[in-house]
Amino acid sequence: MSQLIALQYKTVPIVRETGGGLKDTITPYNELTGTGNGFSFYNYNAHELLHVLKYSLSIYQDSDQWATLLKNVNKSHFSWKDSATEYANLYESLDVPIDSNISDK
Repeated sequence: MSQLIALQYKTVPIVRETGGGLKDTITPYNELTGTGNGFSFYNYNAHELLHVLKYSLSIYQDSDQWATLLKNVNKSHFSWKDSATEYANLYESLDVPIDSNISDK
């Protein structure tokens, strides 16, 4: 959840890709395509952490790249409102008839 808090406060998260949450919410920044909303590394070791820290600092020092990354962070939105709307639309699209002969027991 800390990565979501970081995005809420418009800060750039650096995460280790664990489980579904961190990997699903933080997309590594790609300076070639200008996509991504943070930085991540996979293996639990100092070398990968150091590499992603150095990479994040190089992006920070490039004002154009950093501005692009911050725009991506600002676009990141993970609220329950969106999820609830998607579920409601899904259930409405099923159009399952309700059997009026079923009684509560």
